[in-house]
Amino acid sequence: MNEEYGYLEDMKTLFVFYQQILHNEKISFKGEPLSGLQLMGMLETRAIDFSTVIITSVNEGVLPKGKTDNSFIPFDIKKHFKMPTYQEKDAIFSYHFQRLLQRANDVYLVYNTETNSYGSGEKSRFLTRILFENQNIVPYVVGVKNKVNERKPLCIKKTPELQNRLREIFEKEGISASALASYIYNPLTFYEQRVMRVKEQTEIEEIIASNTMGSVVHGVLEDLYKPFEGKFLQENHLEEMEKKILSLLEKYVEKYFPNRNVLLGKNKLIFEVTEHYVKRFLKQERQNLRKGKLKMIATEKEIERTLHIEGVDFSVKIRGIIDRIDEFDGKLRIIDYKTGKVQQSDLNISDFETVISQEKIKAMQILLYAYLYAENTTETEVEAGIFSFKNLSAGLLRIGVGRGRAKQYGVNSENIADFMNSIKEIIAEILNPDIPFVENLNDPFSV
Repeated sequence: MNEEYGYLEDMKTLFVFYQQILHNEKISFKGEPLSGLQLMGMLETRAIDFSTVIITSVNEGVLPKGKTDNSFIPFDIKKHFKMPTYQEKDAIFSYHFQRLLQRANDVYLVYNTETNSYGSGEKSRFLTRILFENQNIVPYVVGVKNKVNERKPLCIKKTPELQNRLREIFEKEGISASALASYIYNPLTFYEQRVMRVKEQTEIEEIIASNTMGSVVHGVLEDLYKPFEGKFLQENHLEEMEKKILSLLEKYVEKYFPNRNVLLGKNKLIFEVTEHYVKRFLKQERQNLRKGKLKMIATEKEIERTLHIEGVDFSVKIRGIIDRIDEFDGKLRIIDYKTGKVQQSDLNISDFETVISQEKIKAMQILLYAYLYAENTTETEVEAGIFSFKNLSAGLLRIGVGRGRAKQYGVNSENIADFMNSIKEIIAEILNPDIPFVENLNDPFSV
């Protein structure tokens, strides 16, 4: 096939063809019909008696199959016009099952007890009926013990060449909050994607992915707010924005899916839900304007700063893109947009040592943005938070530092200094030649 058509580019393609061919193949069993073991289907046992019967896969959905036939004719119509349904087929198999067991001396009924999300593992109703009839049944459970060798995590040592590559990244290219987050989740992912630049294979999306729609929303909000940078927002400004939502959404969908009409079926619903989220967000903005003055300072602001770390013989560049910087009633706010769901608990910090953890990744990112912008302002205290589009009713979710009543929702220079000490520790760990990149086998994003 490969020589003639040239389709087999890799083993994955070959395996797909192999499975398709295998599903259509049948294997005939051969044996002596008058002696020995007979392998037969249920219907083949009609009018034949056996002294010993072994029936496998006595599970619901297998024996009987139940409602598995696809038909354009609804069940009620079939019943009304006395057409055969799955119920008649189940009744036939029930009869043959009972008849086969009548004259047998020994009967072995085997079923699978392992359950999964599709419901397999439930014993057949035929078997349940026999149990209720108080037959002389001896239950026996067989457990198969498989010795599975635990996979050891991959370990990448930091060779001199790798150390030079890390220096190039941290000194010249700069490190972002998302890059640090990838290291916290899985050092091996950081090594593959950020150091070696091995990207995941891009696949053509049939259904718009959540991260793609997140990029669409970020683009739309940037276009809506960009003209008002340096200005106080008015209600009529928001009215102007609302009129542009639909066209901007279509523009950015076209950007990510050029020359493809993807707004059909489920994608159409995703598009309309996203439009609803943006409209709700602007409605909330209008309510905030009635409570105080809102001044837009910047949107999608690219910022970088240089960081000096003890034990590292070069300066480290930290970079990031802040979704939104504004002032509400004179209070400076550093804001990140999240199209996924974020809770206030995700942004509550008891101490800054806990920030460098998978549970507080979102808090770490927004605090790093606050650090990046701190050099550009004389404000001693700012608010740093997230607008979660799946939790808009909560308003701006702010970083909360401390416990109980002592919790503060403002981020000051002292907080940022404590936080950056933790950031310096994680960067020093990445750059330490004696600490290898060790795979995290419990990475929630690994496949």
